[in-house]
Amino acid sequence: MEIIEYDHSDTFLQSATPVLSRNEAFTGLLYGVADRVGRVADADPANDPPFLATVEDGNGVRLIAIMTPPHRLLLHAADDGADPAVLQALADHLRGTGRRPPGVLGPRPLPETFAGIWCGDPAQGGGQTVIQGLAMTVYELRQLSYCGSASGSYRHATLADRELLEGWTETFLHQVHGRPLVGQEIGAVARRLPRGEYRIWEDGGEPVSFVAQARPTPTGMAINAVFTPQAWRGRGYATSCVAALCAEVLAGGKSFCTLFADVDNPTANGIYQRIGFKPLGQFVELDFT
Repeated sequence: MEIIEYDHSDTFLQSATPVLSRNEAFTGLLYGVADRVGRVADADPANDPPFLATVEDGNGVRLIAIMTPPHRLLLHAADDGADPAVLQALADHLRGTGRRPPGVLGPRPLPETFAGIWCGDPAQGGGQTVIQGLAMTVYELRQLSYCGSASGSYRHATLADRELLEGWTETFLHQVHGRPLVGQEIGAVARRLPRGEYRIWEDGGEPVSFVAQARPTPTGMAINAVFTPQAWRGRGYATSCVAALCAEVLAGGKSFCTLFADVDNPTANGIYQRIGFKPLGQFVELDFT
């Protein structure tokens, strides 16, 4: 088993894309995270350098691993399985190079199997406790089935919306993840707003909901940060805003939209399925303490 580290996202994606492209909608998060890294040497000096690696054997790439501290280790297996030998090889490499992931994220059952290996044997540097974070359904939409019926209108966010979006984003992350902003999340609005990634739904001239596009892949686009303040919920604003952005993305030439939804949020899952999103599988977040 060979672990190959990469010093640039371009060379990493050259090796990883044949695996990632087999189910592009399901692996879009890995595309997006890798694309943000660029050169490992140019990483944020306040954190450890990013980790971009493949685990390979005579059959080619078996596992893809990305970690951008302080975020969790992100995994994807070539065969959609969780081969303990492959994951053990990665764990040994991480320990040998002094890297300590704060947790792991990926499609089930990869995170659970890796966590058992990483935390299970105190003699090998384990002995940590595993805490489950969000379990999320990954959805794909290729054709809209419902466009929403909320009053109001859809527009692109402008630089004048920055303060509003920063406040809403912080509230969104607190409500979804129960924590403050970390890593790349800090300053995300300031970086993303000039790139035209945010959309706002207005009613009576007042912003009432927002959504963002992110992580473009060769033929798709992710939808994320769907948020409506508590006072405006239950009026269909998020449904109409998400549907409008999906329609825009598809009309712009992408073949699909993808997003993540908390499995324990029946309202959000119902909205997305009504619009036309189809479930592909589940990702789970695990933290190590």
